[in-house]
Amino acid sequence: MRIRSLTLRPYGECADVTIEFGRGLTVVLGANEAGKSTALDALTDLLWAIPLNTSRASRVRRKDLRILAEVQTAEGTSTLTRSPSGLFGADQFTPAIAPWDREQSLDRSWWRTRFGISHEQLLEGGREVFEGKGDLAELVFAAREGASARALRSDIAAQVDVLFKAHKGNKGVALRKAYTSYAEADAQLRSVLTGADMVSAQRSEVKRLEVDYARAKGESEQAARTLQGAREDKRVITHVLGLRSARAHVDRIAAEGDRLTPEELAQLAQADERRDLAQAASARLTRDIADRMAEVDQLVVEEPLLAVEQDVDRLAASLEARLADLKRADDEYLPEVERTSDDLRRRLLDIGVDAGVDLDKAIAATRVRADYAAALNELTDRHEALTADLEEAAKARAAAERTLLGYGIQLDPAKATVPDATAVTAAKNLLSNAFEVLTTQKGLEQKARDEIQELEASAPSTPTPAHTTREDVDSHRHARDLHWSSLREVWLTGELPEPAERGRSADDLTASIVAADGVSDVEADERERLASEVATAQAHVAGLAKKQQELTGLLANIAESAANCDALQRDWDGLWQSYGVSAVPDLDHSAAVLELLTAWHKEQFAASEAAAKIAALEAPWRVAAEPAGLDSAVTVAVWRTRADILKQIDDLDTKRIERSRKEAEARTQWAGYEAEARSHLAGLGVEIPSAASPSQIENGVLQLQKRLVASRTARTSRTGLLQRIDELKEEVAQAGREIADAGSVRTRLGESHGADPAAELDVLAKRAREAQGYLDAEQESLGHLRTAMDPGSDSDDVASRLGSDDEVAVDSRLAEAAQHEEHVDEEAASALELLTAGRISLKDMEGSGGAAVAQAALASHQARVAHLTEQWATLALQQHLLDRTLDTYGSQDSCSLLRRAGEILDRLTVGRWVALSANEDQGKKTLVVLRSDGETLEPSGLSEGTADQVFLALRLAAVAEQHADRLSRGEPALPFVLDDALIAFDDSRTNEALHLLHELAEDLQVVVFTHHEHVASAAEGLDGAVVSRMDPPEAVSGALDAEELRDRVQRPSQSPGASLPTAIRRPTSELDLTAVRAWARDQGVAVAERGRVAQDVLDKYLRATQ
Repeated sequence: MRIRSLTLRPYGECADVTIEFGRGLTVVLGANEAGKSTALDALTDLLWAIPLNTSRASRVRRKDLRILAEVQTAEGTSTLTRSPSGLFGADQFTPAIAPWDREQSLDRSWWRTRFGISHEQLLEGGREVFEGKGDLAELVFAAREGASARALRSDIAAQVDVLFKAHKGNKGVALRKAYTSYAEADAQLRSVLTGADMVSAQRSEVKRLEVDYARAKGESEQAARTLQGAREDKRVITHVLGLRSARAHVDRIAAEGDRLTPEELAQLAQADERRDLAQAASARLTRDIADRMAEVDQLVVEEPLLAVEQDVDRLAASLEARLADLKRADDEYLPEVERTSDDLRRRLLDIGVDAGVDLDKAIAATRVRADYAAALNELTDRHEALTADLEEAAKARAAAERTLLGYGIQLDPAKATVPDATAVTAAKNLLSNAFEVLTTQKGLEQKARDEIQELEASAPSTPTPAHTTREDVDSHRHARDLHWSSLREVWLTGELPEPAERGRSADDLTASIVAADGVSDVEADERERLASEVATAQAHVAGLAKKQQELTGLLANIAESAANCDALQRDWDGLWQSYGVSAVPDLDHSAAVLELLTAWHKEQFAASEAAAKIAALEAPWRVAAEPAGLDSAVTVAVWRTRADILKQIDDLDTKRIERSRKEAEARTQWAGYEAEARSHLAGLGVEIPSAASPSQIENGVLQLQKRLVASRTARTSRTGLLQRIDELKEEVAQAGREIADAGSVRTRLGESHGADPAAELDVLAKRAREAQGYLDAEQESLGHLRTAMDPGSDSDDVASRLGSDDEVAVDSRLAEAAQHEEHVDEEAASALELLTAGRISLKDMEGSGGAAVAQAALASHQARVAHLTEQWATLALQQHLLDRTLDTYGSQDSCSLLRRAGEILDRLTVGRWVALSANEDQGKKTLVVLRSDGETLEPSGLSEGTADQVFLALRLAAVAEQHADRLSRGEPALPFVLDDALIAFDDSRTNEALHLLHELAEDLQVVVFTHHEHVASAAEGLDGAVVSRMDPPEAVSGALDAEELRDRVQRPSQSPGASLPTAIRRPTSELDLTAVRAWARDQGVAVAERGRVAQDVLDKYLRATQ
C-alpha cells in the first residue's frame, strides 16, 4: 500500500496544497512557515483520524477540515477523503475502510512509535536504549535461547505482583484487597445488629428531602420562565416604544379630518408628476423646433456639383497618383535614360567603338551572332575548367609530399611505384598480431613468476594438534548423566531432600549440563580447525607445482614468438622499399603513409591528363574565332573580357529602353487626366489658363473636392434636421395630451371628496402623506417586534404586557430576574445533592442484610484469602527456579537485530562505527558501540550526531523486521515517516542515510520531511527518488516599520501605571447561549442542552467571533 499524493483542502493554514509522493523515497522540503509540519500532521490525521482538540482548525472550523489522498493498493488506485466525521470515498459521502488498517486494530500512538522518527525521538530514544529502556531495548536485550523462558518468567512475575507485594504501600494487590474485604466483612457483621433503627430514621429524612427538592425545582423552573420573559422584554422594548409612538400620531391625524386614501394619494402624485414633466417637455420641444428651423435656413447646398459628384470623387482620388507619375518621369525616368546612354558610350569605347550620334546603330554593330558566341564560350569554359584541374592536382601533390616529409619519408618520382594496399594491410596485420602475441606471453610470464613468489612467501605453518579430545567430551557427558540419574531416582522414589539441598542439586545439574555442552563445542571446533589446516597445506603444495610447470611452457612459447616477429619485420621493410620511399614507416603510421602515396600517384596522373587536354584545345579555338571576326592572336582570356563587356552593353541597353517606355506612359496618362479636369472645372465656374501648370490643375481639383464635401455635409444635415423637426412636433402633441389627462385625475379626486381640485385637494394629500409615514413606521416596528419575540409569543400580548413601561423599568426587571434565577438554581442544585446523598445512604443501609448474610460473607472472604495465599506461594517458587536458570543465558545473546543494526551503523558512519553489543550486569542493562579499530565506547563518549545515528540504525533495523513481519502475515505496508531526523548528520552521513532509506523504500513507503535544502539536493541525485518542494510562505501584507513596532511594545513598560491592553470579558447575560452551544458542537466540544456554559467555552467563542 502506498500513498501517491496528499491534498490539504483546507487544512490548517493550507488550502488546495498538493504533495506528490513517489514509488521510492520521497523527500518533502518546506521552509519555515511553509506548511511542512502541517503536511506531516495531515498525513498522520489521514491515517488515524482528525482529533477533537486539533490545532489545525485555525483558519476554518474543525468540521470543514478535509484531507484528500490518492492511495495505491493491490486492487488499484483510489481517492480517499478524511474529514472530522470519518474516512470516505471520492464522493466524500460513501464511508470507506482504511486499506492500511482493515481490522481497525491500530492507532496513532502505535504507528508513531514504530513507523515514525523525529529528531526529538532520536535524542530521547538514543538515551533510553543506551540505558536499557524503551521498546527497542526490550528487543535488544532479549536472548535468543532464553526468549521463551524470559517471556514465561515475565508472565509469572506479573502474576506474582498482582497477587502480593511485600511493601505495605501496595494496597492494590489481590491478596491485600482480599484481606481488606475480609476485615470489612467482619466489621459489618459486628455493626449489622445495631443498624435497624438508623434505617427507619433515614427513610423519613429522604422523604423530607424529596419534598424540598420538588419545591426548589418548581421555583427554579418558574424563575427560568420569568428570566426568559424579562430577556424577551429587553429585546422588544425599543420596538414596542416605536409602535406606541406611531399609533398615537396616526390617531391624531385621523382626528384632524378627511384625507386621501393611499391609492388616491399615489394616483394624485403620479398625475402631478406627469403634468409637470409634460409641461416642461412641451416648452423645451417648442424651443428645439425653432432652433432647428434656423439651422436649416443657414445651410448651403450646390445641386449642380452634387450632380457630378462621382466624377469629382474619381478625379480627386487619382490626382495624387497622376502627379506622382509625372514627377517620376521628370525626376527618375528621364535622368536614368541619360545616365544609361553615357554608360553605353563608355563601354563601347572600351572595345574600340565610337558611338557618335546614333547610339542604337553603334550597339547593333558590336553584336556577335549567338551561335558563334556560344561556340567561343563553350571552348572558353572547357579551357578554364582544365586549367583549374591542373592547378588543383599540383597543389594536392605538393601537400602529399610535405606530409610525407613530416613522417621522415622522401619520394623519388622517377623510381616511385603505386603501392599495393592489400599487400601492405596483410603484412601489417601479420606483424601486429605477432607482436601482440609476444607481449601477451611476456605478461603471462611475469604474472606466473609473481604468483610463484607469492606462494613461496605464504607457505602455511605446520598444523597445531587439538588440545581437547573425544575422551574429554565423553567424561563430561558421563558426569552430567550421573547427576541427572541421581536427581531422577530421588524424584521417582519421593524421598525429596530439604529445600536448600534441592536448590544445590539443581545448581549442580545445571553446571554439569553447561560444562558438557561447552566441552563438546570446543572439541568440535578444534577438530574442524585441524582438518581445515591440513587441507590448506596440501592445496598450497599442489598449487606451487602447477604454477612452476606453467612458467616452463611460457618460456618456450616466448622464444618461438620472438623468431616469428623478426622474420615478419624483414618482409615488412622489403615491401616498403619496393615503393621507392627513403624510409620504412612504423606500424602505427603505415596506414597514413600508404594513403599519402596513393594520393600522390593519383594527383600526378590527373595533372598529366589535364595538360594534354589543354594542348588539344588550340586547334578548335582558331576554327571558332575566325567566323566571329576575331583576330587569330586573340586568346581565351581576351575573349572572356570582351564577352563580359558585350554582356554589360546588352544589360544597359535593355534598361535604357525600359525607362524610356515608362517615361512616355506617365506623360500620356497626365495628358488625359488634364483634359478631363479642364472640362469639369470650366463647367463648375473654376477659371484655368490655357497653358496651366500641373500645380494649377491640382489646386482646381482640390477646390472642387472641398466644395463637394461641404455640399454633402449640408445636404445630410438638412435631411436630419427636417426629420427631427417632424419628430419634435409629434412629441409636443403627446405632451399636450398628458397635461389634459393629469387635469382629469385632479378633477375626479376633488369630486370624490367634495373639495376644490386645486388648494383643498393639496391639503387632503398632505394629511395622507403624513399619516402614511407613521403607518410605515408602525409596520416596521411590528416586524422588528415579531423577529425579537420568543417563538410562540403574540405581538399584541407582548405590547399589552409592557403597558407603559420604558427601558429603565425593563432593565431593572431583567437584572432582578437574573439574580433570582441564579439564586433558586443554586438552591435546587443543593437540594438535589442532599437528596442523592440521602438515597445512597438509605440504599446502603437497606442492602446490608441481616446477621446470617453478614456471617456468610465473612466466611466467603476468609476462603478467598486462603486460596490466594496458596496460589502466590506456588508462583513465587516457580519464579525463583526460572531466575536461577535464566542466569546461565546472559552471555549467549545473539540478537539478529543487533547484527542488522551494526551493518546499518557501519554504512551510516562510513565505516567508523561498525557494531553494537548488549551487556547486562547485576540487572543493569547497557548498550555499547564498537569502533572499527576494535575499541568499545560507552554512550557518554559519543557525539550527539553519532548517538542519533546509533538509534537510527536500531530503529531502521526494527522497522525492517516489523515491516517484513506484517507482510508475512498478509497485512498491508504502513508509511515510514522521518521528521528532520537527519538534522545532526554531516553531508557524507546524510548521503549514506538517504541511500539506506532509498533501499528500504523498494517495498516500504519512506517519507522524509525536512527544512533543509541540502537534504533535498542529496535526494535528487538518487535514481527514482522524488523531492516535493512546498511553496514558500506568503509575504506579510501591509508590513509596518519594525523599529516602530518594537518601540510600541516597549512603551507600556516605560510609563508608570501603564499596562498592555487586555481583552474585555462580556457578561454572560449579553451572549446568546443557543449560538454558543451550536458553535461549540461544531468544534467538537460537548455542552449541555440547558444551564450554564463553561467559562473557557465562552472565552473561546468570544475569541472566535470577535
